[in-house]
Amino acid sequence: MNTDYGFFLIYDLKEITSSNCSNATADFPLSHAFVYDRPFKRLHTADLTGTTITLTYSEGVDTLILYNVNFNNFTLTIQGNNYNFTTVQDPDTGVYNAVVRWSGTKIKNMTITIPNQVTTNSETFFAIGSLSAGNRLEPKKPIFPNSREIVENVSEITFDDSNKETLQVGRSFHRLNYTWKNLTDSEFEDIRIMEGQIGAVEPVVIHEYWEDYQCTYMTNKEGNLVYSEKIKDLYDVGLNFRELT
Repeated sequence: MNTDYGFFLIYDLKEITSSNCSNATADFPLSHAFVYDRPFKRLHTADLTGTTITLTYSEGVDTLILYNVNFNNFTLTIQGNNYNFTTVQDPDTGVYNAVVRWSGTKIKNMTITIPNQVTTNSETFFAIGSLSAGNRLEPKKPIFPNSREIVENVSEITFDDSNKETLQVGRSFHRLNYTWKNLTDSEFEDIRIMEGQIGAVEPVVIHEYWEDYQCTYMTNKEGNLVYSEKIKDLYDVGLNFRELT
């Protein structure tokens, strides 16, 4: 996995066309994990027996996100090859997530295998809050750490000129600020595309990967660009969004 990046977003989530879980329960089926805007309504397995999940997406993807899971290890099988991964606890939310990226051919079919193991929260079953896959936009790595800021509990967020929403209980607003230096024309265009997708009326997943931590944001279907400015050789972007809860 290439870790030489500061963050990327997945803006093009694909539909599931077929799926199966070897050990799901009737009350908490695999389909719970496909409801993007309900990441805390989870799939539950019957017990801690090793579990296999097969997935087929409508189109090829290059990134898979497992959000709000309760296990440490899993294997992803694509094109007959097995890749082992560990989940990471998000320092902002406390939940365990995993982000898997690959380059080259986009993949439609994949299998996730969860081996028998002790869960992160002592539950007697495996759980997944969200299984999402799509294609990523990855601008050049911003300057870090001085350029990044998160302001929690923003009191108001404006989605367009006439649509604004005040902070509500259970809604977590975020503001992310990024700064780049000495961009080429191509890199500048990548960031402009990213800005457009953040403001699109569709699901967006933002994943940050810095030297000292990782965090994943499952955002609502509407976000907005707070500001975009270029001063001399520095290019700044500010983003507001509401995280799903």
